[in-house]
Amino acid sequence: MNRPIRPDDIDPPLVGGGDPGALEACFAHVLGEAPARLSRDAAVSRGEASLTEAYRARGYLKARLDPLGLAPSVEVPELDPRRHGVDPGAALARIAALEAAYCGTIGWDIGHIHDTARRTWLQAQAETHSTTLHPIPSVCRS
Repeated sequence: MNRPIRPDDIDPPLVGGGDPGALEACFAHVLGEAPARLSRDAAVSRGEASLTEAYRARGYLKARLDPLGLAPSVEVPELDPRRHGVDPGAALARIAALEAAYCGTIGWDIGHIHDTARRTWLQAQAETHSTTLHPIPSVCRS
């Protein structure tokens, strides 16, 4: 009766501590599945998806928060595209968009937010290069 534990075997309120899809994303490589969060855009390679997640989680460390420009620029090893198997020259536009979204004059530190709807909404705000905000979905209001 020894069989691998599947996500279906676990009581839903316990899965990911309330973060839908967290357990599946953590163990997708063991189960031989692609995490839904990373596979939602088929045009993005696995390396680019990994790099995007790195910018979402650590890009705020490279944000330009010094208004006088006196602080030295910070190198964040997790944001090196080669670390994710991405050729920097080939993904120049993607890297520039990520730098503009997460490393500008606003440091988006949203990796600690466990509510998927709220985190997704904030990511959309950070990655949209417009001055108008999208309406907050009712699921995000508390």
